[in-house]
Amino acid sequence: MFVFSKLVWIFGQPLSLAFLFVLLAFIAVLLRWRATAIVSSLLSVLILFVSLYTTAGAYVVQGLEERFPHPAADPADLKCMIVLGGATQNEVTTARGGYELDSAGDRLIEALRLAQRYPQARIVISGGDGSIGGTYEGDAVISERFFTALGIPTSRMVEDKTSRTTFENAVNTKELLAQNGLSDCLLITSASICRARWASSASRAFPSCRGRSIIAAPARKGSASISPSPRAMRSCWRRACANGSASSAIIS
Repeated sequence: MFVFSKLVWIFGQPLSLAFLFVLLAFIAVLLRWRATAIVSSLLSVLILFVSLYTTAGAYVVQGLEERFPHPAADPADLKCMIVLGGATQNEVTTARGGYELDSAGDRLIEALRLAQRYPQARIVISGGDGSIGGTYEGDAVISERFFTALGIPTSRMVEDKTSRTTFENAVNTKELLAQNGLSDCLLITSASICRARWASSASRAFPSCRGRSIIAAPARKGSASISPSPRAMRSCWRRACANGSASSAIIS
C-alpha cells in the first residue's frame, strides 16, 4: 500500500500526465492513428499550460483551505500538540544537515510559537522517511533538531520516526498518545490536506468517537491550526465520525 500510494502521485501529477499523453501521441503516430495523436498532443499541451501558466492549482487549494477558516485566538490552555511531517526538505538535510524547511514550514514555526507560549505542552512529532528508497532522514529527526536548536528541550518531545504515510501518522500517533498518557492534543498541519488526507486516515485510526473527546481544529495552508470554539470543533469531528470527512483534530 505504501509503494502504491507513492506511485499514484508519481504518475498522477500534471507533468507525468503530460508525458504519458506525449508518449501516447508518439505511439499513435507510429500506428497512423492521426486523430488519437492530435488529441493526445493537444491534451499534453493543455495540461502543461494550465499547470504552468495559470493559477488553477492555487485556486483549487484555496477552495480546500476556505473550508477550514483560521481562528483568531489561541486556545486558553494547551497540554499537547501533534505536528505532522511534510514541512522539511529531507533530501537537503540528509546531505547537508540542519533543518531546511519547505513551503509547509510554517507548521514548525507555529508549533515553536505555541511551545514557547505554553511551556507545559508536550510536542508529538509524527513523520519518518516517506521516500520509496528509505534513504533520507525522517521528518521527526529533522523537526527535533529544529526545536532543540531554538531552545525547546527534547524532554518535551514525543517522536514517531517510522510513519511513511498519513494513515501511518494517525495509527502511530494514537499509540504514542496512549503510551504517554497524553490527551487534548492540538493537531498542527495545513488546511489543504485536512479533508483529503488526515480526515480519512484519522477516521480509520480512531473508528469510534464514543467515549472520546475529539475536537476538530481547522487550519490554513502553510500555517498551523489554533483552537476555534469547542462547539464548532466538536461539530466538525462528529461529521468526520459519521462519514469519514473532516479536518484535523484534538484527540483525547
